[in-house]
Amino acid sequence: MSTAVAVPRRLPARWAGAAFFLLMALTPVVPYVKLSGVIDIAVNDFPPILAVAFGLIYVALSYRRGLPLPIPAVAWCTAPIVLVAAASAAANGLLPKDLLGGPIRWTETTLLIVLAFVIGADAALRSLLLRSATIIATVAALIGIAAFVVDYEGPNYLGIEPFRSYQSLYGVFPGRITSTLGVPSSGAAGLFALALPIALGYALGAKGQARIRWLFCASTLGIALLFTFGRVSTAVGLGLCVLLIGLRLRPRVAVSVGIACLVLVLGSPVNSRFLSDSNDRAALWSAAVSIIKAHPLLGVGPTQYEVALPGFRNTPHGFAGTTAHNSILEAAATMGVLAGLLLTAAIVLSLAPWLRAALGRRRQEPEIIAAWLGLAGFAVTSLTVNFFFWPQLGLLYWTMAMALSRTPASTPVLPAVRRLPGPAAAPAGLPTAERRRSVLAGR
Repeated sequence: MSTAVAVPRRLPARWAGAAFFLLMALTPVVPYVKLSGVIDIAVNDFPPILAVAFGLIYVALSYRRGLPLPIPAVAWCTAPIVLVAAASAAANGLLPKDLLGGPIRWTETTLLIVLAFVIGADAALRSLLLRSATIIATVAALIGIAAFVVDYEGPNYLGIEPFRSYQSLYGVFPGRITSTLGVPSSGAAGLFALALPIALGYALGAKGQARIRWLFCASTLGIALLFTFGRVSTAVGLGLCVLLIGLRLRPRVAVSVGIACLVLVLGSPVNSRFLSDSNDRAALWSAAVSIIKAHPLLGVGPTQYEVALPGFRNTPHGFAGTTAHNSILEAAATMGVLAGLLLTAAIVLSLAPWLRAALGRRRQEPEIIAAWLGLAGFAVTSLTVNFFFWPQLGLLYWTMAMALSRTPASTPVLPAVRRLPGPAAAPAGLPTAERRRSVLAGR
C-alpha cells in the first residue's frame, strides 16, 4: 500500500521579481551614454531590457503549471500602439534605427506593463519597488544639490545646466539641477515631484528614527525640485504634499504648510522664474495641432517630430522651437490620432481603478495614497512635457502604476474579540493550540 506524500509547492522566484523592480527603480538615474549610432542604443536602455529578462524568469517559474497569465486593461491599450507605430514607421520610410523609438519601444513598454502587473501581486515586492524608487530618487537629488553648491556642470546632464535663453536665472543661481538623468532639468523635476509625495507618505506613516529618515528624503527631494526650476513639476509636487497632509492629518495643518510653500517660492529669487519668465507652451501646442491636422492617420513617424517641425514653427502664438511638450499631442503628431487616444486611455486606466484602494489605505498606509497622488501628478505634468516619450521616466511610471494597482481595496481588520466569561487565561503550561481550546471552552 503506497502512501501519498504531500510535496509543498515551490514559492515563486521572488529574487527575479525583486531584480525586476530594482532595475526599473534604477532606470531613471542611469546616465545617457550613446553606444551605437547604427541602432541608436545607449547605456540607459539596458536596465529595462534586463528587467524584462528577469520578469520573464519570474513568470516562467511562477506560472509553470499553465496558470492563466493576468493581462491588465492598460496593456490592451498599449499593444495596439505597437501596430500603429510600426505602420507609421513603414508609411514614412524610416530607417531601422528609428524603429527603436516606435514599435520596439512600445513593445518593451507593453511587456513591462504586463510583468509589473503580474509581479505586483506580491505585496513585499510592491513595497520594495516603492521604497527603492524613492531612495534612488533621493540619492539623485543629493547629487544634484551637491553639484548646485559647487557649480559642477558635467557631461550627459550630470550636475547642473545653465538656462538656454538666459544665464542661470538672471545671474542669481549657478544653473538648474539635472543630477544623473539623461534628460534635461524638466526630467529631473518630474522624477523628484513623483518621489516627493511618496517620501512624505512614508514619513507620515512612520515613527521615531524611521520618520526622521523619510523626512530627510522628503526635504532633500523638495529642495532639489525647487532648484530644477521646473515650474509645473514644482507646483504639482509641493501641491500634492499639501493635499496629502490634508488627507492624512487635518485641513488646517495643510493650509499652514501650503502658505509656507508659497512664501518659500514667491518670497525668494526663485519667484522670477514663476512670475517673470515667459511661457512658450501655447506656440508648441499650436504647432503640434497643425502637424496632427496635416498627418492625422499615421503622423510624421516615430522620433521624427523635430524633423517635420520646421514647416509648422510659425504659429499664431509665436515661434515653436522644439517638441510638443505634451505626451498626448506628441503621440498623435508622430503616430496618428489613434495613438494619442490609446495613450490617453492607457493613462486613465493605469490610475482610475486603484483610486479606491489608495483612499482606503490613507490612514493605515499613507504611502499608498501618496504614490497615487505622485503618479497622478506625473500624468498631469506629462501634458506640459513629453514624459511618456522619455523611457527613463515613462517606463518607471508604468511599472509603479501597474504594480500598485494590485493593492487590495482595504486592509482586513480582525473584529474585536469579546472576552468570554470565566478565567481570563488558561494554565500557562498549555501549548498554544490547547490554550486556545481551553479559553473557548470557558475553562
